[in-house]
Amino acid sequence: MIAKAELHVHLEGTAPPDLVRRLAERHGMPVPEGLFDGDERFAYTDFLDFLRAYDLAASVMRSGDDYRDVTYEYLASCARDGAIYVELTASPDHAELVGLDQQEHLEGIARGIDDARAEFGIEGRILISAVRNFGVDRALRVAQYAAERPHPYVVGFSMAGDEENFPAGDYVEAFEVAAG
Repeated sequence: MIAKAELHVHLEGTAPPDLVRRLAERHGMPVPEGLFDGDERFAYTDFLDFLRAYDLAASVMRSGDDYRDVTYEYLASCARDGAIYVELTASPDHAELVGLDQQEHLEGIARGIDDARAEFGIEGRILISAVRNFGVDRALRVAQYAAERPHPYVVGFSMAGDEENFPAGDYVEAFEVAAG
């Protein structure tokens, strides 16, 4: 088998419907309404609706353990498919929206990477991502956090979200801050 690398995947979006349901159950909350269609697949009609579904799925990820499990399960799946390296785009914004602090968020992801490496030999790294449709101020906070608290697993800073309505040029300062 040829070794593979996954270089662009948004972590919260890797959770399959079954894991989203388990995480919601873990926290005693209902699965967000409208997240799944009748076929037990994520329901969305276009890119902006996909972003809505992504936000709903991320809303059940509420602890470092949740992020550990999402990371571990995705890396385990990739390893079974022959991947040896994965770069995970992680959103501190989504964690913050549910009350999870950025340190616990990052530590949960790192534990998932460590556990998957120990069991499957796969390596993972993290791109910290600001979500452009959450605004410039939030992007600056995420960039500042990434710049001030380096982590050995964090290999970059990126932007995600609604590209059409939130142009990259509005976020130049965030990239400058992240670059240090």
